[in-house]
Amino acid sequence: MYIIAPVLAICSVVLFFESVHYVRNKIPAKVRRNRHIWILGIFPMFSMTSLLGLLMPRATLLTMFAASVYFSVCIYQFLLLIIDYYGGRNAMILVMKDKDVKVNVPPALCCCVCIPTIHINRESQPWLRRAVLQVAMVSPCALFISAVLWADGRYLPGDVSSRPYLWLSLITLLSTATGMQALAIVYQSSKVALKEYKITSKYLAIQLSMIFSNVQLSLLNLLSSVGVIECTSVFSSLGQTYYIYNFLVVCEFFALGIFARVFFRSQKMGNLDQVIHTDKTTELKEVYVNASALDGNDEGDTKMVQKKP
Repeated sequence: MYIIAPVLAICSVVLFFESVHYVRNKIPAKVRRNRHIWILGIFPMFSMTSLLGLLMPRATLLTMFAASVYFSVCIYQFLLLIIDYYGGRNAMILVMKDKDVKVNVPPALCCCVCIPTIHINRESQPWLRRAVLQVAMVSPCALFISAVLWADGRYLPGDVSSRPYLWLSLITLLSTATGMQALAIVYQSSKVALKEYKITSKYLAIQLSMIFSNVQLSLLNLLSSVGVIECTSVFSSLGQTYYIYNFLVVCEFFALGIFARVFFRSQKMGNLDQVIHTDKTTELKEVYVNASALDGNDEGDTKMVQKKP
């Protein structure tokens, strides 16, 4: 493990810098390429922080804190990237204004069939953005408090009998679930319009990152608490859990980074376009006319260009 993990982590970093060089030279839009770089950085970040946690087990909480803060910001960056694919916030509102958007979608509300559909408009879209943005603020704050309590000896990761652990884990879970649910609503509403942008594969990379970094650790902690993961001569049961987790994360995010490179490190798959495809030419023309008449310039808003079939 101590040979495989460093090799994979270093390869992840090398591939990331190669991707940065490619994106900076091949994608001319500064805002677009910066968001691609943020997202591509998820995989070497988790690989390197987990490698440090593997080599220095006592620093695991701090390395998880750094990776989680970065990932929280990247969730919001991915939402902004989806909006940028439309041509900006105003363009997205105009294209989605007559469409019913389902709220009862995975991961949190898939069983709530009674929830009515909504329309993405000037009232609902800011709330969806804020729901995702709060992850980048609440989760880092909760993790920072965890690190402070851990340094003071009042917090032990994975100890379900600890009140601070339970409360902070609950806050982080609710915050993350809310943000991912809002992102899922935007994705589900954009799945057809952004099909040529390979939005499903890009969204899958974010979802798998969430599963590997959070859900996987919860499952391992559960196995440790019921005695499936036992202590060894080197580590306690909890230490062995984090040892396994860190090694798995290094391997998984190396493979996931290769998968994400196919879609984010490319001039194809909509990475150079800001075009909305529609079957109705009259609706498309209405979008162009109204977009130019709207007041205010939101970040990422640019003139939309119709792509030839």
